[in-house]
Amino acid sequence: MKQFRIFLIGPSLGTQGGISSVIKIYREKLSDRFNFKHIPSYSGDSRFKDLLYFLYAIVAVLFYSIYYKNSIYHIHTASRGSFLRKSTLARVCLFFRKPVILHIHGAQFDQFIENSRPGKRKRILRLLDSVSSIVVLSYSWMEFLARYVHKDKITVIYNPSLIFDGRYKRRNNNIPNILFMGRLGQRKGTYDLIKAADKLGKSEFLLKMYGDGEVSEIKGIVRDKGLDKILVNSWVPHSEVGSLYETADILVLPSYAEGLPMSVLEAMGKGLPVISTKVGGIPEAVLDGENGFIIDPGDVEALAAKMQTLLQDKSLRERMGRRSLEIVREKFSVERIAADLQKLYRNLAS
Repeated sequence: MKQFRIFLIGPSLGTQGGISSVIKIYREKLSDRFNFKHIPSYSGDSRFKDLLYFLYAIVAVLFYSIYYKNSIYHIHTASRGSFLRKSTLARVCLFFRKPVILHIHGAQFDQFIENSRPGKRKRILRLLDSVSSIVVLSYSWMEFLARYVHKDKITVIYNPSLIFDGRYKRRNNNIPNILFMGRLGQRKGTYDLIKAADKLGKSEFLLKMYGDGEVSEIKGIVRDKGLDKILVNSWVPHSEVGSLYETADILVLPSYAEGLPMSVLEAMGKGLPVISTKVGGIPEAVLDGENGFIIDPGDVEALAAKMQTLLQDKSLRERMGRRSLEIVREKFSVERIAADLQKLYRNLAS
């Protein structure tokens, strides 16, 4: 595939979030197999800078579409504004009759389609029908999109876990550490997690939260309730993320909507059991009773009960953590994802 130039269109690699993490992994781990070039279309810093990035992306796509005969445009998108920006770039590529992959990461892409006004929905579906291929993060997302476009056009490619330990490492914390990684707020279930932690009473644990979003609001709730077992922190550099998983015993992510969250895959790659919810691609990574527990979003009682179960049983945590490593090796390794990408790109290049 080196003879084909593959343009990865998505946010700047300096932004936080799953899309930039996936693009980083592609570039860092797969550039020896694929001729990648990243076109940043969004900065996340300010509206003015976002506009400059978007204008640059339009010019870059125009130039490369004319200059490179053998090229594929792999466009990574979420919902709402992200999709609207990427739809413009996709149409430029389609005008020059270039193969376009629309890689959908949006946790609420179903709501984006279903809640859009008829005219806007029609434009969204027209673009989905026009691109060469659609990539989704799980089979549940494939089933959803198959209501609107032909299933043969949709490919499932899981997010890869760059963080992976081949062997299980025992944790020796005197007090079990529970970890939450992600945007703090309603969608990720942060408020439910605080309520569940409050229900654990005298159980020994430490809950550490890392992320952006409603950080000050969460800190205020924790302070006002006197929940001294909960520590709330902002994002940490990605270079430090691995050590956070290594010192944790459990990952909890009680989300209401997801694609396939990187924090779950990274935690599994470090041998952690995971408590999460029955949304998006999570049940394809967290197998209930095998490497963690799956609950319904919003079920605070069940969340507290599953946390209590793992807090009280170190051997269960270790058994589930070992199974997490096995699942990452089987389904979410860089090698597995590279093979899926190779097949996709070859089909488009032929």
